[in-house]
Parts: sequence; C-alpha cells; structure tokens
Amino acid sequence: MPSTLFPVSDFRFPISASTNPYPHELQLGDVYFSPWLPAILLAFLMTVVTVMLLNRLRLSRFFYLPQYVFLAIMTLYMVLIDALWIKF
Repeated sequence: MPSTLFPVSDFRFPISASTNPYPHELQLGDVYFSPWLPAILLAFLMTVVTVMLLNRLRLSRFFYLPQYVFLAIMTLYMVLIDALWIKF
C-alpha cells in the first residue's frame, strides 16, 4: 500500500526563489560577501562613535578593561542590528 501522506504530484514550493525572505550573499562584481559584513561594519562604526562619546564624557575611566567594553558594545549593536533590521 503506497503512502499518500505527501503525494508527489501535489507538491509545491511555499516560496519561490525570487522572493526569498532570508538574507543571501552580497555580490560586488565576481566576489561574494557574507550578509554579516554590513552588520559588522555598521556595528563597528557605531561602537567607535559610542566609545568616543564615553571617552569625551570621561565615563570610560570607570571600566576596568575598556577593550572588553568595546567588544561588549559591538556585540550588543550586532544583536540589535540582527533583531531589528537585517534579521538573519
């Protein structure tokens, strides 16, 4: 007795390839880049601005290791970019 749970003739793809909602590679000429690249660059730039602001306001003197704070802020920005804008 053949299985009729998922007949082959009625199978349809739920989303076509042209309307894929997930991020894909970014192409610049013949070079493909990861979709993480703009998120990392934007998070880095936002972190540099934040750290410059913390230094200008002299709030960075309260941190034991400012390098770890830089990484933590960059990670926070990457998570926010992922959750609110790019959605990997």
